[in-house]
Amino acid sequence: GVCFLLNTISFIPVIMALVMMQMPPRQPKERKSNPMQELQAGVRYAFGFMPIRSLLLLLAVLSMLMGVFQTLLPVFTKEVYGGGPKTLGFLLSFSGLGALGGAFWLAGRKTVVGLGRHVAVASATAGASMMVFAVLTSEHAAAVASLLSGLGMILGIGGSNIILQSIVDEDKRGRVMSLYGMALVGMSPVGSFVAGVLATHVGIVGTLVWTSLASLLCAFLFWFGLPHFRARIRPIYIQKGFIIPEA
Repeated sequence: GVCFLLNTISFIPVIMALVMMQMPPRQPKERKSNPMQELQAGVRYAFGFMPIRSLLLLLAVLSMLMGVFQTLLPVFTKEVYGGGPKTLGFLLSFSGLGALGGAFWLAGRKTVVGLGRHVAVASATAGASMMVFAVLTSEHAAAVASLLSGLGMILGIGGSNIILQSIVDEDKRGRVMSLYGMALVGMSPVGSFVAGVLATHVGIVGTLVWTSLASLLCAFLFWFGLPHFRARIRPIYIQKGFIIPEA
């Protein structure tokens, strides 16, 4: 009960911040097509532009991995570490500390330029740390791996959000961010389902190892595609003043 109360209280500053935002009113553009056509146009725009497509697919994989980890963590706590609620809270706390550190790091950045490389490294870190977590038997070593996974997750997810918000066309922002929300929230339950199915066949360790490998593979593919990624978003950064071209 106390945990739920504290969680409720934590939402108050966020709500206050939203109330304090004073945005100038904007007249919405007159619709020239029906909502289904607009949705199709948003999907074509998002998946037709390589940087947005890459970020959404990477985010979907990270979210699915997070769903696998969150589903299997109580099982690891009981069967591998022989613990209970206290051990589970201990591991979750370290994951939260890593996420908090990543959030502060993102908040301290002065520019979005160069963030793609950090997203790739963070995604690889999340996958690698969860793979290490899967094979560890020491509770304290697992806590360190959990911390790194939380750090990698928030940097990958938050960094992707920042880049998307920076490069998306203004009239497509709502539709692209809807796809972002679907990739982030919608793929986590898929990960939970995958965790349950795989765990019955390859066990909890094998499930986390294989899904972590998939996450690592996606992170490496994103890394190797960074030159093309940067070439596509550089004109947008110049147009918006994030990069000052040399004379």
